[in-house]
Amino acid sequence: MEAYRSEFLVVKMAKVLKVSKSGFYAYLKRPKSNREIENDLLLNKIKAVYKKNYGIYGYPLITNELKNDGAPSKNRVYRLMRKNGIKSKVAK
Repeated sequence: MEAYRSEFLVVKMAKVLKVSKSGFYAYLKRPKSNREIENDLLLNKIKAVYKKNYGIYGYPLITNELKNDGAPSKNRVYRLMRKNGIKSKVAK
């Protein structure tokens, strides 16, 4: 709903999705969870490693490089990279 607020009225979206508009606004006011904060920090580290290695490293190598910083799982690194459109360059 948040992504479409500029195109549609919140009231109409809430009605179509069968949710309350007050629930939507309560969701917007909710602070970020610890997991979301950790994911943001990890994503910044992933981007730094990716940029440092000229976009060549994929998720396994980035995971290995981040092992010293708290050892995130390769699945978590993969998920965050995929969600944010970060892909390694592939040789032709």
